[in-house]
Amino acid sequence: MLYASLLLILQIALIIHVLRTGQSPWWVVGLILFPGISSLLYIAQILIQDGSYPTASSRSWRQPNLAQLRQQWQQTPTADASRRLAEALSEQGLWQEACDLYQQSLTGANRYDTLLLHGLAQAQLALNQPQLALHTLQVMQEQGSGEIPQEAGLTRACTLDALDDPDTEQAWRSLLGHYPGPEPACRYAAWLQRHHRDAEARSQYREVLDAAARNGHHYHRLYRRWIQQAKAGMAATPS
Repeated sequence: MLYASLLLILQIALIIHVLRTGQSPWWVVGLILFPGISSLLYIAQILIQDGSYPTASSRSWRQPNLAQLRQQWQQTPTADASRRLAEALSEQGLWQEACDLYQQSLTGANRYDTLLLHGLAQAQLALNQPQLALHTLQVMQEQGSGEIPQEAGLTRACTLDALDDPDTEQAWRSLLGHYPGPEPACRYAAWLQRHHRDAEARSQYREVLDAAARNGHHYHRLYRRWIQQAKAGMAATPS
């Protein structure tokens, strides 16, 4: 009975952690269906290894390297293999190669694959091609075959921001409170700064820092970049 009670407490605590830190919802499923092994895996892969922005050394034992992904794609060039290779290329900053691979993969039955289209839009945006990225996102929204990833809203807002589109502010505001983590708030605050709305920008940065103060060490590791940006933004914005 004691073991079962402790496992239940651990299970609940880890599920709360998944939801608060924006981890994959599949962790919730695993923790509910297989609490023992899933708890051990979550602790090892997320809490200990900092699964948000893992270094190459920390994730090498969990994920194939770029050479392995290339070989897998050459042997079996499926949509999934293409996506995994293109994502790995993107993580390495090889945006042009990733873009070319996404475009090459969007043919036949995969022409409107949602994940491939979203990856292509991200690559186009990184290559400073926001107009193409916006078109790709529109195709994904209207014709994509599959569930639209949560990151698509952020990609769209970044794209509109790059284009200085009139809908940019609404795109950022629609993400506040709905997208995990402080990235949308920081990006929106930067947009407000560029439009000389300093008081509103400070308010957004302050909310980011307040959220960081309420959360623990893992939250700070997970969103270190945006917490630092909020601190810098507060310092640079007149009060």
